[in-house]
Amino acid sequence: VGMGVDERRADGAAGSNTTGDEADDGRLEGTVAYLSPELVAGGGRPSVESDAWAFGCTIYHMLVGRPPLWAEASAEMERRIVHFDSAQLDEFPHGVSHSAQQLIFALLV
Repeated sequence: VGMGVDERRADGAAGSNTTGDEADDGRLEGTVAYLSPELVAGGGRPSVESDAWAFGCTIYHMLVGRPPLWAEASAEMERRIVHFDSAQLDEFPHGVSHSAQQLIFALLV
């Protein structure tokens, strides 16, 4: 199961970009809370790195109960994502292993 748009066929060639992450007119689509800083800023294309960011956001959401850098207003959430600093993340709930925390921090780079 692919997490994003940088899918490869078994022979290593790029697969088709049909995951719905990019509109026909080239605009990026997706849930802001899971978009990487370069995608929110508009200077990047979907990649393995942006997929890793989204995966880190998903794990964080599963463990904390909300996406990282959450804000009610999309514009504020976009600002937090573009200017990401790991100090912005809430403390992890008791019981979240140090290994899980390290994985999330490694994915959100």
